[in-house]
Amino acid sequence: MTRRAAVSGKTFRVRLAADVYVRSTGFKNMVVIFDDEAPLYNHPQEARWPHRTREVMVPLDIVFLDRNFVIVDIESMPVELVGTPDSELHVYRPSAPAMYVIQIRGGLSDASSIFVGDNVAIR
Repeated sequence: MTRRAAVSGKTFRVRLAADVYVRSTGFKNMVVIFDDEAPLYNHPQEARWPHRTREVMVPLDIVFLDRNFVIVDIESMPVELVGTPDSELHVYRPSAPAMYVIQIRGGLSDASSIFVGDNVAIR
């Protein structure tokens, strides 16, 4: 299911990661990510859910949202080497409880002036 997410004048095509396949793949094995692509992960409740990504070939910004779609944290994720054991992958946790996570191309949050406290409109 594809929706639109708008924040700070930037619009993304978000793909709801509603099933196990999309949750486990996200941007896995992709070498190019377009500026308007973003998987959206939904958790059952607000918490400091851990996120780690494996076999992602490009840097990502991980944008954590609360239940009201307000950005509570943004983490920059550099490329992790393919074949890195799960035990050695960096785990990203928001500084405040989050219910949703959007992943975008690395550096795009700074380039698009997307900040903690911004509201994301999902349609």
